[in-house]
Amino acid sequence: TGEAMGDLYVIISVDEHPLFQRRAADLFVEVPITFTQAALGADVEVPTIDGCTTIRVPAGTESGKVFRLAGRGLPALKGGRRGDLHLRVDVEVPGSLNQEAKETIAAFDATVGLDYHPKRREFSEHLRNRK
Repeated sequence: TGEAMGDLYVIISVDEHPLFQRRAADLFVEVPITFTQAALGADVEVPTIDGCTTIRVPAGTESGKVFRLAGRGLPALKGGRRGDLHLRVDVEVPGSLNQEAKETIAAFDATVGLDYHPKRREFSEHLRNRK
């Protein structure tokens, strides 16, 4: 046809997702949970690329704990198994409380004291030993 042959360049730009971060075929999600859910345990609804599912957060879960759902990430680029979905829980502390909530939390703290906070107890002991 007389047309010149040449190279075709395609540039693809992928916007960031509001929930998922990607590393290869693995996906990472920050999941905010309440203090009550972390302390008592709960079933928490979480996103996947296939919709939502529920994970069980055990009682005593600390902020930063990562739950891995094997094979729930993205398909591998060259075939094979899918990546994993990593769910990192973040225990959300309320920024402002009404007076009743403040009194309830203060009563809770007075009831449990340092017996239920081993890291804080150890930290306090280190401070006392430095004096």
